[in-house]
Amino acid sequence: MRPFHLKEIQEIVSGRFMHLQPAELTITGVSTDSRTCKEGDVFFPICGEKFDGHDFIPEAVEAGAAAVVVSREIPKAAQFARRSAFIYVKDTTRALGLLAGEYRRRLGTCVIAVTGSVGKTTVKEMIHHVLRRRFTGYRAPGSFNNHVGVPLTLFAVTGAEDYVVVELGTNHRGEIAQLTHIARPDVSVITRVCPTHCEGLGDDLDLVAREKGAILDELPAHGLGVLNGDDENVYSQRRRYRGSNVIFGTADHCQLRAEHIEVNAEGIAFVLNDRFPFRLPVLGEHNVHNALAAIAVARRFGLEMDEIAEALADVSLPKMRLQLIETDSLTVINDAYNASPASMTAALGALAQVANGHRRVAVLGDMLELGRRSRQWHRKLGGQVVKAGVDLLVAVGEYAETVAGAATAAGLPSGQVATYKDTAAACRGVRRRLRSDDVVLVKGSRSLGLDKLVEKLTADGD
Repeated sequence: MRPFHLKEIQEIVSGRFMHLQPAELTITGVSTDSRTCKEGDVFFPICGEKFDGHDFIPEAVEAGAAAVVVSREIPKAAQFARRSAFIYVKDTTRALGLLAGEYRRRLGTCVIAVTGSVGKTTVKEMIHHVLRRRFTGYRAPGSFNNHVGVPLTLFAVTGAEDYVVVELGTNHRGEIAQLTHIARPDVSVITRVCPTHCEGLGDDLDLVAREKGAILDELPAHGLGVLNGDDENVYSQRRRYRGSNVIFGTADHCQLRAEHIEVNAEGIAFVLNDRFPFRLPVLGEHNVHNALAAIAVARRFGLEMDEIAEALADVSLPKMRLQLIETDSLTVINDAYNASPASMTAALGALAQVANGHRRVAVLGDMLELGRRSRQWHRKLGGQVVKAGVDLLVAVGEYAETVAGAATAAGLPSGQVATYKDTAAACRGVRRRLRSDDVVLVKGSRSLGLDKLVEKLTADGD
């Protein structure tokens, strides 16, 4: 991070100094976690539903925080103020965003922003994997995609980098616009629009598309929009940006068009624009679209098609996203990071891609935050399980009986269906239902913790 003078920070966040105004100080870092706070940092205590970062101010001061931005009175603040400057604001999260927005405006680094209902993290990783072959850059760690993660990603950049890839997520309306205003991207990517976070966004996909489309609204004249042309809701957003847009997909109107797609246990192959062959060593046909988005960004940076193809030929997916794990007795597909109707469909396709004659087992947990249509989506999932040729369904969570009931109604014998109320129960019971050489897909929303089941299955299978 490039340094700020403390007085600059106070002015940017519209705060006021508490106690005595300190002498001129230079801030060399930003922290929201007292456990990683360093000497010279400014500490922003973030308030959440179940925690309040103000409770950890003593630890941040002890770690050497040069300044603390607060939104409430702190016991013994005068004592702490002997070691750290205190700035009062109304909202520490908003103040963090204000500082990040000003920091971004001072950067010469190209900002690439990715949003969408699914695929954000994978596309972010693919873009970084390709660009770093020739350029110096940084990408958001993990899923740093909210009002804390996006600022921290920007603060990690010094300005010497050629690019930074940020991920913009949302679970309520207006959030993408706010994050876009902070990040001010030069390149904006929209992957797909589909039902996710319906409790905050609603289930009207046109409205969800408009929320995601806000990522295009602050592109500069020299910017680039990268849009999925196979998703009508995404494609419709192209009119929001009057500059250059690249449309990717399989339809005739796409400028980057994948054809002759082949899928097998080793990965995916396709031909781009009937000229350029690509191979991806990953599962899931949907990753063709993710790769096309990365190709569009790489072309903007001047990479040749053969360079991009060579890079994508050894790309890997983020952990717990169609991660293939082979043991002596089982093949496990770990897709336990999250779940939505669209990603469930993709994961079932990947199960078929890998099974290749072996028994197909689907361990499926609840899809959360789907709002009033949750039960309907889970009933639909039960039908999809049968269409995907699953031999054994293991449903886990609150909606387990709903998924199982729909699957049996669609023709899966009841003896090939099992339900568990939670992951702990599944961990106790699933292993005895499996056979040697089964291919097992494990997928569900993150809060179910199905990765624990993956750990048990892969440990037991060694």
